Formats: sequence, structure tokens, C-alpha cells
Amino acid sequence: MDLISNLMRPTVDHIIFTGNKLDVMIPYHYIERNLATLYGERIELFGLVDVLLDDKIKEVLNLPTMITIYPHEINEKTIDNEKYVIATFFKNDIFTDVNIRQDSSNVEIFINMIFSGKMPRFLKYNDILKVWLKNLSLNSIDLGTSSTILEIIIAEVCRYKNDPQFKFAEMIAKDPTISQYDYTMASIRDICAQNSTFAALTFEDMDAMIISSLNINKYKKEESDSPIEKTIKM
Repeated sequence: MDLISNLMRPTVDHIIFTGNKLDVMIPYHYIERNLATLYGERIELFGLVDVLLDDKIKEVLNLPTMITIYPHEINEKTIDNEKYVIATFFKNDIFTDVNIRQDSSNVEIFINMIFSGKMPRFLKYNDILKVWLKNLSLNSIDLGTSSTILEIIIAEVCRYKNDPQFKFAEMIAKDPTISQYDYTMASIRDICAQNSTFAALTFEDMDAMIISSLNINKYKKEESDSPIEKTIKM
């Protein structure tokens, strides 16, 4: 992420891209969820997306709030079965505005990203908390809770890629040589399905959750009590 910021030069009104070529990879689900809107030659975008520098270096744009970008050209491309809008910039193109509008809705957008498991694929695990704190800082929002609580949430939704029933934080603690990218993000819905029969059956998609609960039983997976279940048992 520092690499991208080093290629940006602020002026009085704008931030200028000073590298050779930058492709901002906007997933099509951003457009479907109103996280990106195309207005002719400009795009309003939640600035936490994967980018490609000089057609080879994969990075993450670390502006986790709504911004306006001014690409040189806009194209569509399908990568790994996912559709993207590619916003391309060349040397000395205007990238975005210097002044970023602060709004609590930008914080809500990021929280929804965390809980829905929709984060950029090239974001390192150790960077997720930093990005969340930057989102709060950019919008001058204090959630009234410590960063430890945010870390606990991140640890819950980030699962080991090879076996999502395990938290990635636990796996990397056991083996620090594991790559920081070897996690997958689970939605709250998925976590309910994986962790507890009770939690699964109390979620909204009854058919899918019954199947998940039967699998928990069939393969004798260890379950954890949901907070509601603990209360009922008292």
C-alpha cells in the first residue's frame, strides 16, 4: 500500500498519479451494491480495491472511504470468473480530489464489508485492522470501543483458506510461516453455519442452515455455543 501512496502527488485541488500505469480493479459487485457508480468520465468509489501497477504488481488501494476518481479510460474484464470494471490511469493523470468528504456512512460501509466477507483479495491479514482504523480516522468517527474488540471481530471472520472451520489467527499463531494471504473471509452467515447447529438454525436461510447442521452432525464437528444458546441453557 505504501508503494501506491509514493506514486501520488498532491496539488491544491487534486492528487496526481506519477507512475507509468495503474489499473484500479473494481469488482462488479461494488456496482451492484452502490459501492461504485460510473458518471461518464468519473467514478464514485469506496476506495478499498485491488490495483495492478504496470500490469504486474498487485497491491491494494488504501483509501477506505468514498472518493471520486478520474480514470483515463474505463474497460470491463473478467478475471478468475469475476467481472471487473477496470479504471486505468497513466502518468500525470488526475487520480482523485485532495479533499475527502467525511461521513459516518463510510464507516457503515466498511463494517458491512467485514461482516459480509467482501474484502479485497490482495489485502494482508495484518493490514486489515490498520485499514479499519484508517477508515475511522478519515471520517473522524470514534466507535467507543478499543482496537482489541476490532481485532476479535477480524479474527472471527478471517478463516484459514485450506479449512475455513479454523480461525486464521489461530493457524498463523501455530505456524508463523503461513502466508498472510492464506485466509478467506467468511460472512456472519457462514460463521453461524460452521460453528454451531443452534446458531445455524436460528439464521434466516432455513434450508441452507439445515443442510449445514446435518453436515456438522454427520462429520462429528466440534461445535461452539452461540451467546443465545448459552443464555437459554442458564
